[in-house]
Amino acid sequence: MPSFVFYWTKHNPKIKEKEQYERAKRLSQEVVDGKHIDNTRNALFFNSLHKQPKGTVCTIRIGNHSFYREVNK
Repeated sequence: MPSFVFYWTKHNPKIKEKEQYERAKRLSQEVVDGKHIDNTRNALFFNSLHKQPKGTVCTIRIGNHSFYREVNK
């Protein structure tokens, strides 16, 4: 299982679709393990507001989401 959790889980939300949540965790670990192409160009953050977080650079927009990585990483 993944050695990380999604950021929002620290607030203990109720997971309504457990099967889909487990699938997302599995896929996330596969991405970290290099089993999939990283279309985000090493992004660690994303949002749909297109507001660049301080200290980051936008790597790509996919659909309605912008992806960001830390500067100099």
